[in-house]
Amino acid sequence: MNNRSYILANGNWRVSPTSLKDLQDATKEADNNPTLKCRPVHAELVNDEAAALYSVSEQTDNAKLDSQVWISKACGLPLKSEMITDLGGGAAGKTHRSVHYEYSKVQAPAGVQRRSAA
Repeated sequence: MNNRSYILANGNWRVSPTSLKDLQDATKEADNNPTLKCRPVHAELVNDEAAALYSVSEQTDNAKLDSQVWISKACGLPLKSEMITDLGGGAAGKTHRSVHYEYSKVQAPAGVQRRSAA
C-alpha cells in the first residue's frame, strides 16, 4: 500500500512532506488539545456549493490563531479557509492567509493507486 499523500503545486505533483501517519497523529493531538476550540457557525454557499462553516481558535504562549473553514456538505472536503495569526505587537505581528481549494482537475499521479474503502 502506498502510504503517501501528494500535493499539486505549480502544475507538478509532489510527495507531501507530511506523511499520512503525521496527519493522523496531528488529528489525535488536536482532539486532546484544551486550547484548541472548534465550533460550527452556519451553512453557506461557496462557489454555489453548500458548505458548513466552522470557526477554529487556539491560544498558545506565543500566538493567537483564528480560522474559519468551509467544508463541503456533499463530499466532506474543505472548500475554503481563512486564518489570522496574531503574534502580538500590533498590525506588524498579524498575518492573514486565505486558501481556496479546487478539486475539478485533480487526478492521481501516474503509478499511484487509489486506496479502496475498507
